[in-house]
Amino acid sequence: MDNITYLYNLTLSNYIESEEILADPIFETILINFVSNNIGIMHSYDLIHSFIIFLHYELDCLFYRYPKSDSKAGVRSLFFISSANTRSRLKSETKKFSKKIKETYIHLVKEQISK
Repeated sequence: MDNITYLYNLTLSNYIESEEILADPIFETILINFVSNNIGIMHSYDLIHSFIIFLHYELDCLFYRYPKSDSKAGVRSLFFISSANTRSRLKSETKKFSKKIKETYIHLVKEQISK
């Protein structure tokens, strides 16, 4: 879990500039909920790697509207490595997860502005 948490926080720091928002425990709660629903990720370094690449790609799409070239290349490389079933399920679950992150971020920003 430490590997996932570290990589997750590192990935989030690419998109969330406010240290106050980034330190909110809700983001860790969202991760714990995701991992508990997708426990298979914990047992494979390849799945952890794929999860982080898909998360990076999906957050690029949500925060920047278009994925950057590094995340596109990462997803393209996974296309040939992973099995189709694992890849498609993990990608769809990661897409839902990234939307929760974006919604939470927007909610926290609005909350911070209204203070």
